[in-house]
Amino acid sequence: MADKEYKLHGYSFTDFDEYREAKQEADSVNYIRVRTDFNDLSKVTKLYHSLIDKCAFKTIIGYAFLKELQDIILKGGISSLDTLPSIRIENIDKPLINSVDPQELKKLNQFQKQAEEYRIRHRNSRIINVFLIIIIVAMIIINLQ
Repeated sequence: MADKEYKLHGYSFTDFDEYREAKQEADSVNYIRVRTDFNDLSKVTKLYHSLIDKCAFKTIIGYAFLKELQDIILKGGISSLDTLPSIRIENIDKPLINSVDPQELKKLNQFQKQAEEYRIRHRNSRIINVFLIIIIVAMIIINLQ
């Protein structure tokens, strides 16, 4: 089965949801570009700070735009890289399944199943050991009487 590819601004997305989110961000970026004077560095700086504070972008399209704004501010000499807030990458919660080979994903699932099986065996072993200790203590108490 061939995975579909969704292309946008030179980027290729294999997940339709990511593509749709990137498309929305591309539309937002185009809207901002039309309405903003990039020669006015104070407006660009305010825009950059506002977008960073709101965590407005979550795809590579938005991050590229933020980097472009950051470069404009740095070239203008208004701020240095140390004083500008960094671009926060927040896709950590999303798994990187699209970048993993299907065979590796199958092996990963197999290892996860084995790990769960060993956890269950370990728990059962502890329960049996506690039960046997109780029996041994009971036998010692009976023997002492």
